[in-house]
Amino acid sequence: VVRLLALLLTLVSSAFAQGPSPAEVDARVNELSTQVMSPYCPGRILSDCPSTAASELKEKLRGMITEGKSDQEIFDYLLANFGENIKASPDFLGFGIFAWTVPFVFLLLVIGLGTRWLQSRKTTAVGNVSMSTAERDRVLAELSRWEGQSE
Repeated sequence: VVRLLALLLTLVSSAFAQGPSPAEVDARVNELSTQVMSPYCPGRILSDCPSTAASELKEKLRGMITEGKSDQEIFDYLLANFGENIKASPDFLGFGIFAWTVPFVFLLLVIGLGTRWLQSRKTTAVGNVSMSTAERDRVLAELSRWEGQSE
């Protein structure tokens, strides 16, 4: 009786313990392949590499996902087989901190300098302008004529 219950429990649990759906596997393969560089196409991420070897590696990833491997286990496999150059983005350690922060510092610098430059142009354009009385009268006449036309 106990063996029969154990067999029944095994059958029921295996029926409910299905792996990820093909759509879920595809989504994970696509996600993972955008996070690693292709070892076969220099300068391209794995998802953009058109080589046959890259397609085979994506199929290997698909198999690992179907087997139930976690993303970390898959990354560990890729690092062990292809080295640190497989990473599409640097770690936030050592030189990686520099690589992550420089673009933001540069952006802030550009925004600050651009703001300052715009403010200096604004004060130059609107600053004190000296005019003679004749020039002032001419400007006022033109303005009143222009205002009369717009009504």
